[in-house]
Amino acid sequence: MNEEYHEEAVPEAVATEEQGALKRTAYIVRIAGVVVVIAIVALFARKVLAPEKMLPPATPLPPGVPGKVVGSVVQEEGTGKEFISNQVIIGFAAGVSETDAAELIKSIDGTVLERFTNVPLFKVEVPDSKDGSIAKGTVAQLLKDKRVDDATLNYLVVLEQSATTTRTK
Repeated sequence: MNEEYHEEAVPEAVATEEQGALKRTAYIVRIAGVVVVIAIVALFARKVLAPEKMLPPATPLPPGVPGKVVGSVVQEEGTGKEFISNQVIIGFAAGVSETDAAELIKSIDGTVLERFTNVPLFKVEVPDSKDGSIAKGTVAQLLKDKRVDDATLNYLVVLEQSATTTRTK
């Protein structure tokens, strides 16, 4: 008895679909390999080649401090109080006109960030030295002007909330 070997014909559509799936799988594996290589190179470059050139992680600003006009948060020597390196608070003497106040602010290269109502008090942005030295010099200069009642750095204040509350009836 002669047995003949007969290949069973695979439908052409099934064969083509399987080949397409294999090609897609191979393509995805290649892409994944490239991504892994890129990640390894990035980690190597970051940690080994130039760690000193990396920026330190950003310290989040306290709530209520606007990010786009804020300089650095600087700690004052001696007191340990923190202030914003490019902001001063100016309180003008009674009788100083808005025009005079604006001229004085312009003379210190300042920009009004906020004017508090009912009092001639202004929060002013000054050039930023990142260490607060320009703001400190500006405060010293302003305190010598007779139109200025008070000038201070813009200190950060943390309000602590009591752990216990008293309920009144």
